[in-house]
Amino acid sequence: NRRCVGESVGFGYLAYGLTDTTTVVAFFALVVFLAFVWWVGGFKMIFGALDKRAEDIKSKLEEAKTLREEAMKALAEAKTKAAEADAAAEEIVRRAKADADAMMKQAKVDLEAKVTRREAQAEARIARAEADAASDVRKVAADAATEAARTIL
Repeated sequence: NRRCVGESVGFGYLAYGLTDTTTVVAFFALVVFLAFVWWVGGFKMIFGALDKRAEDIKSKLEEAKTLREEAMKALAEAKTKAAEADAAAEEIVRRAKADADAMMKQAKVDLEAKVTRREAQAEARIARAEADAASDVRKVAADAATEAARTIL
């Protein structure tokens, strides 16, 4: 009862399998084994373990979902803080530039005032020196005139 190549598969091949004693014994042994496993509670244990595993996977998925949401919140918070820090840094730089400009303007004003004050001091010294020189010249002239008058008299 072997099949030949090209022979159509029909119910005859199935009937052969049901009449073969080895197949029937193996089938009944399988049925007895499965009945024994059921009687001992093996299926409950197997399905219980599978259910427990499914619950563990569900709880891990929920935990992962929660952690992901927390990570997204932390990321959004970090982005917000980074944007705030960038804005604060830009404000500090802007203020520093404004302060530097104000200091430069004040330094120019102070320098001009100092130069003006020094020029006034120099002019006052020059005027004093001229006055002293004129006074000395007058003294010398008066002394010379007095001496000349003595000599003439």
